[in-house]
Amino acid sequence: MLEEENIQSNIKIIDFGTSKIINPEEKLKELTGTAYYIAPEVVNNNYDNKCDIWSCGVILFVLLTGTIPFSGNTNEEILTKVKSGSVKYNHPVWKSISKDALSLVQKMLITNPSERISAEEALNDIWIIKFTHKFDVDLANLSISLQNLKSFKANINFQRAALAFIAKRFTSQEEERKLRETFKMIDVNGDGQLSREELIEGFKQLLKDEELAINRVDKIMKNIDINQNDSIDYNGKLK
Repeated sequence: MLEEENIQSNIKIIDFGTSKIINPEEKLKELTGTAYYIAPEVVNNNYDNKCDIWSCGVILFVLLTGTIPFSGNTNEEILTKVKSGSVKYNHPVWKSISKDALSLVQKMLITNPSERISAEEALNDIWIIKFTHKFDVDLANLSISLQNLKSFKANINFQRAALAFIAKRFTSQEEERKLRETFKMIDVNGDGQLSREELIEGFKQLLKDEELAINRVDKIMKNIDINQNDSIDYNGKLK
């Protein structure tokens, strides 16, 4: 059962590593962001702050339905669908979602940025105003959405790209140089990959305990070795 105090919990917004304050007339060119949530104009390398409205629209779409509007087996496939800007609202769960909610999502997911609503207009939308202080939850609809969210999983290529992106963005040049040196030192056969055995040898030198080293490496491999080939590569580039 959902308690009111849980429903009123604060939502924390994090990770502004690629955000930028821009002038109203300024256009950005760099292709950056997460494939599932990226706006069509970002794919075309010509965008402004309206791209954030699109991304928020995708997030709202996911929160309401537990499904993603654009999916694919690779980033390229996802971005091709995003670029088309064709959003489908034919999932059965939409039948239990209000017309006001659907209308807001549709206004946020307009392909042409000049026709897309602004952040101020979105905040003043009738659906947002209506539910700002309302805590009643449709449990049946919530159950469907949560189940859809549970089954939604990012593909392997996207996860790998995200990990590489994080590694590249959040390390300074000096930190990256040290990481590369450490990698090369442990990479005994020089093949550009760290095998499970090479990692264990490296941790044995550090921890002075073979069993502890094995446990530590197995945990690392479980979290990082996405393609399950018992090795980790490091090149700082997205693949």
